[in-house]
Amino acid sequence: MPDQLQTVVAVIVARSLVEDFLGQLEGQGYLADRLELPLLDQLLATPITDDGAWIYPGGTAEKTSGLVAWWYGGTLRNLGLIHLPAGERRSAVLNEQLAQMTWAAELEGWLTSSPRWHLVADDATAAAWQPIFNQSLDQPLEIVAPLPPVELAALTAKRSARPSPTPNLIPGEFPQRYHQQFVDRLWIRGLGAVLALYGVGVLMYFGGCWCSTTVPIRWRTR
Repeated sequence: MPDQLQTVVAVIVARSLVEDFLGQLEGQGYLADRLELPLLDQLLATPITDDGAWIYPGGTAEKTSGLVAWWYGGTLRNLGLIHLPAGERRSAVLNEQLAQMTWAAELEGWLTSSPRWHLVADDATAAAWQPIFNQSLDQPLEIVAPLPPVELAALTAKRSARPSPTPNLIPGEFPQRYHQQFVDRLWIRGLGAVLALYGVGVLMYFGGCWCSTTVPIRWRTR
């Protein structure tokens, strides 16, 4: 039954990208036990007031990208990615990609009205994106303030602390290797501490023996 369906968000990342990122963390002396996408918490924390599409911009100045979340009937219906090249064709490419998503939604049957567009971004990002949308959309663009980084980090930490399974992009062998490295460091530090104590004890022993065998010299004066 449609009422019994549940929305599932699957996160797929190339293994090479994950390994490169973990290599950067290892180079800084940090061994991660989890690797997640804070954008998921930003997505779930965004207040949904009506039917439409919520766009989360990202990327760089040379290559702009974004996540498009389609909410209809209070349900997350679809997630899509947009990729915009640098140059004057950004608006045309954006219009084409959003049109393809709209057509696909109409074919699936859940797009029942013209979408209202929302941009989840701060003031600086919204100022950079608005000109691109103004040339592509025939409807006004509503700006929605995102969660501050501190609150977003708190939500991610709270979700990660839950006992239920949560997404983790780290391959299974990495936490095992990190755990073994941690145990090995404990053994090495413990052995080093024992050897240091043994060395101190040996020095104290020989020092005591030297003091006990020293013969005092007496000087005679006339």
